Amino acid sequence: MTRTTLQCFKSVRPVWLSTLLAGMLLSLVFEARGATGGSGTFAYTGNLNVARYNHTATLLPSGEVLVAGGIPPNSANSLASAELYNPKTGEWTLTGSTTAVRTDFTATLLQNGEVLVAGGTDWVINCYTTAERYNPSTGAWTLTGSMTKKRT
Repeated sequence: MTRTTLQCFKSVRPVWLSTLLAGMLLSLVFEARGATGGSGTFAYTGNLNVARYNHTATLLPSGEVLVAGGIPPNSANSLASAELYNPKTGEWTLTGSTTAVRTDFTATLLQNGEVLVAGGTDWVINCYTTAERYNPSTGAWTLTGSMTKKRT
């Protein structure tokens, strides 16, 4: 099954998969073996503040994980919210929101420690050419130059 939006074409995710992913309010963290001394098993950790799927998760140089955008369960609206996971405390905290609601976008850690998100869609009608940067020091998102074509 597919659906067409005004400026982009995308597949609708199976409902059971969306429900499964969105229903997992508890996050799982893998403790790697080796240098970290982890057990090599998955363990429950703190809850996200906002349940979501189709988001991105980016490991920051600090060891925290930035989760941005996505879609809340049983909704057709994308999110602009972002959260940080602290593996030392097992807690999630809200951080600055993106300048636009986004899903189906990319997030890339830059050499300076900032995260670049690009493209995506609001899931309803708009695809984006815009890109923005997240600064972990300030928790703020800043628009950057735009791409030449809309991408998701």
